[in-house]
Amino acid sequence: MLASTTAQGGTDEAPRGDPLRRWRWVVPSLAAILMLGAAAATWGYVEAQRIDGQVDQAMAERDNARRILQAAVDLESSSRGFLLSGKQDQLADYHAALQFFQRERNQSIASIDRGLNELRETSLVDALEVAIRTRARRIEHYASGGREAAVSGTQAGEGKRATDDIRRLVTVFVSDREAKIARWRAALGWRQTAVVILVLLGTLISIVALGVAHRIIRRRQRAAELARTASDRRGRELAALVEMSELLQSGVEASDVRAVVAHAAKRLLPGLSGWLFAFNNSRDRLDLAASWKGGDQPLGVAASEPPDHFAPSECWALKRGRPHHGDPSSADGGLGCVACAATGSGLCVPMAARGEVQGVLRIAFGANAPAPSAEQTALATALGDSVSLALANQALRERLRGQALRDALTGLHNRRFLEEVMPQIEAQLARDGQPVAVLMLDLDHFKSINDTHGHAVGDAVLHAVGALLIDQLRRSDVACRYGGEELAVLLPGSDIEQAAERADVLRQAIAGLSGSAARAPGSLPLPPITVSIGVAAAPQTALRLTDALKAADAALYEAKRSGRNKVTVATARNAVTPPQPKLGIVRSLSAE
Repeated sequence: MLASTTAQGGTDEAPRGDPLRRWRWVVPSLAAILMLGAAAATWGYVEAQRIDGQVDQAMAERDNARRILQAAVDLESSSRGFLLSGKQDQLADYHAALQFFQRERNQSIASIDRGLNELRETSLVDALEVAIRTRARRIEHYASGGREAAVSGTQAGEGKRATDDIRRLVTVFVSDREAKIARWRAALGWRQTAVVILVLLGTLISIVALGVAHRIIRRRQRAAELARTASDRRGRELAALVEMSELLQSGVEASDVRAVVAHAAKRLLPGLSGWLFAFNNSRDRLDLAASWKGGDQPLGVAASEPPDHFAPSECWALKRGRPHHGDPSSADGGLGCVACAATGSGLCVPMAARGEVQGVLRIAFGANAPAPSAEQTALATALGDSVSLALANQALRERLRGQALRDALTGLHNRRFLEEVMPQIEAQLARDGQPVAVLMLDLDHFKSINDTHGHAVGDAVLHAVGALLIDQLRRSDVACRYGGEELAVLLPGSDIEQAAERADVLRQAIAGLSGSAARAPGSLPLPPITVSIGVAAAPQTALRLTDALKAADAALYEAKRSGRNKVTVATARNAVTPPQPKLGIVRSLSAE
């Protein structure tokens, strides 16, 4: 009937008079009654247990009070018997009573004393102290020879008065506890009856409530399945982040970072396109470093592509220092940057690591798309954090490598770099069959420059010569500071004749630095500078590049011995069928 009503009337409500309609409030009512009954039964049970505990405690206190009274009587009768008869065995009960009082003083006696205090009675502890002190004093008099005084005091009933005071206090306390026990037992009876009734009623209601509980359990099972699914998804996302971090830490090239970011973004944010903008070296703009598309095509992304670069001042995420959602298509026009205008609704995440912003991660959601969820924002932020750390590490590695392989004074590579790059160039020589020329340069009379003009001027000379070599040489050439004022240059693809001609050009250019625009500290012109150059080549001079370097060094010292400021070409040694140079085996080009 409920199904037909739903089909006809378009509603799931039952008609009036339908019994199913009443269940809508009966089931909640039964559940409420069950909860109230269970609460009442629980309360009754707890109260019964509490009252039962109070009864047990009151009975224990009553019995303890009676034992204390009996011990006081034993104390009085035992000491009286000893004083009257003089027999030591009469004191056994006396000492037992003393031990009992000492043992129960902090527990039973103290508890009874608190009860008497509530009844506004005198202290039982004080009464016991009087009784014990009186009997002890009589026994001491007896032991010291005052037998007649002790016996007369005992006959006068001094100890009996103290015992009667104890008996009165114990009687008052016991009467109070018995009255409380009677009241608590009466209250316990009706509470136990109420608990039984409520338990039976709760049992009946529980049967009705089982159906509702079954439905609740099924709903909770479905919720648990959803929670497990979400947990599995978070586990996969975490695994993707960990894998991306490992790959980013292992990759040292910019292309590796771009590939890893695109791969991880597709796994973490499926169906969404994105772009990675990184700062350039001068940090005056952000350049497009990587991009990816969600699925086969961008989802909801505008037809125009994002800009290749934009200024940091144009990005709201960088201005705010936190993720920013921009939507130019929204009713209020949104608050976006040039990337938002090109890609529609999206999330920009600033990427910062080691106290420096590395760039911006842009995730596009498409036009008129809802704002990103908290989970999507968290994933994009985690992705940006990992990428920023990788970019910072890559920049740090580049800086450290540059510091380790470059000479700070001349700007040229250092000797370590030369030793690392020579095997690579030698392998290329063997593969391509191209020659490699070596120039060894040494500034003439450099010690005199330092001694005459100072080390600051000497450093300026080295800096100017290094800048000239960087300007004059090709990108494929390698110029290094070999040591002190000695420089080395590798010329891949140049034979010995070509190298000699280029060496002479460099010699003349270095000589032209004297008095030129290059200035030493204090705006003084550079002093006269000349250079001696040794030239060798592989395989014309030597089969191995290391041997050619030694040959060029020997030719350099030959140039110095023969007058300086000249280029000397090394003699071919240990070369297989070396070509005959047009200028001869050994040639010197003078300054003239």
